[in-house]
Amino acid sequence: MKLFQLTVPNPKVQQFLDLLDSEFGLGNSIMTMESFKSTLIQFRVEDSQVHFVLEELQALGLGISFGFCDVLDLKASTTVTAKRLRTASAIHSGADSTSLAPSQIYTNIVAKTVLSVD
Repeated sequence: MKLFQLTVPNPKVQQFLDLLDSEFGLGNSIMTMESFKSTLIQFRVEDSQVHFVLEELQALGLGISFGFCDVLDLKASTTVTAKRLRTASAIHSGADSTSLAPSQIYTNIVAKTVLSVD
């Protein structure tokens, strides 16, 4: 999963929001922060779609004629996709084998903590 951050001049913002909504269906997952002269637009994209999204943005001139496009790697995310979906009943029934009790977490942290004078 990648996080796109677009810095777009205010007069061109609507053009990009329309593209992201119509072409990629990201209408509900776009965040914008407006400043005096430009707007920061953030949205997430699956790794397999990064190249296609970049090409579409560059076709509009972003990062070439105006603005910036930053693509950030997400190390952790709570995004739910069809491949990663777990049922709520499995989570609530305790079938999640990756969960640890707080005491186990504390024991693991203490065991791996090293304090040195260096």
